Amino acid sequence: TASETVDTTIDFEHGTGATTTVEIPAGTVTGSPTLIHTPDVAVMQGHPGGFRLGGMTFDLQVCEDGECVDDYVFSAPVTVTLTYQDADVAGLIEEDLYLLTWNGSEWVDAIADCGWPLTAYGRYPDENRLVVPPCHFSKFALVGETHDIYLPVVLRAS
Repeated sequence: TASETVDTTIDFEHGTGATTTVEIPAGTVTGSPTLIHTPDVAVMQGHPGGFRLGGMTFDLQVCEDGECVDDYVFSAPVTVTLTYQDADVAGLIEEDLYLLTWNGSEWVDAIADCGWPLTAYGRYPDENRLVVPPCHFSKFALVGETHDIYLPVVLRAS
């Protein structure tokens, strides 16, 4: 449960050993809403937002009095820290990880509409951590760039 008057930190476990930590400063929410974290939500496979999908997907919702809001907007920045396993980012360039969110029609950067610079990401590949200040909660997917190389196929007529 988050608090209107006290800084709140909540840790959520994923089945793989990865964690999602949410830090909510006092004054960011009204009342005492409950945060609901659903790991491993189904997302479009392949290349959401032009990136390759990593091994962490989840949904975060803010609920109060039994009502959950999919796109709850905070009055001040909150911090989401992903502590991932090596298997969650296999094949991805850890220095270029992003957290995408579903806006109802497409995957977009979780901080794209917040007004903060893209440098607001904290990337700590040596510690397997990604720190992001999203503007709202919804479905999220950890994604990244890859070193994939595609070579053309050449057939020789015999």
